[in-house]
Amino acid sequence: MMNPPAKPLRILYVGDNPKVRQAIVRALAQPGFAVTEAEGAAEAFRNIEKDLPDLALLDTDTSGVDAHEFCVGVRRHPGAAHLPILFVSAASQDANSKARGLNNGADGYLTWPVNEAVLSTTIKSVLRVRQAEARLRESEEGFRTTFEEVSVGLGHLTLDGEWTWANRRLCQILGYNLEDLLQKSCLEALRPEDQ
Repeated sequence: MMNPPAKPLRILYVGDNPKVRQAIVRALAQPGFAVTEAEGAAEAFRNIEKDLPDLALLDTDTSGVDAHEFCVGVRRHPGAAHLPILFVSAASQDANSKARGLNNGADGYLTWPVNEAVLSTTIKSVLRVRQAEARLRESEEGFRTTFEEVSVGLGHLTLDGEWTWANRRLCQILGYNLEDLLQKSCLEALRPEDQ
């Protein structure tokens, strides 16, 4: 039995320079990416709302778009908070600008023109990292759900006996709400009859 063909990775390219846009779309089509284009931030956010892409590629030279504010806006959007964003620019960026972009949520910088293989590989690399993060979040959520729903009392303690977390059942057993329990050491939380 043959596996169905993989869906192409969807890239949202945000930029208003027709020559750069055409070159990037052509470069991304070669390795099989599906590209949606947006000429500005408003159009990009509409595209993100309508159909969340796998990655946004933002030309920082796009007129009327502050790349750093774009990143902040995407990170505040509930459905797109983990959307990978790569900056691309024909002008080289100074270290402070790159640091600001990375601090505001960009996942990397590329200087245009960039080798097609480097562009494709960088996108795939960023997506691999984000996919690993997503699997980790799912695993953590599964663990947390199990931790909360299990019918026995469970808690996390530091080596010094301080609570870092406890499930509802443990709070019931010890007679504390979570907030109060986290303020006590393990020994303080034990009832005298349990000692």
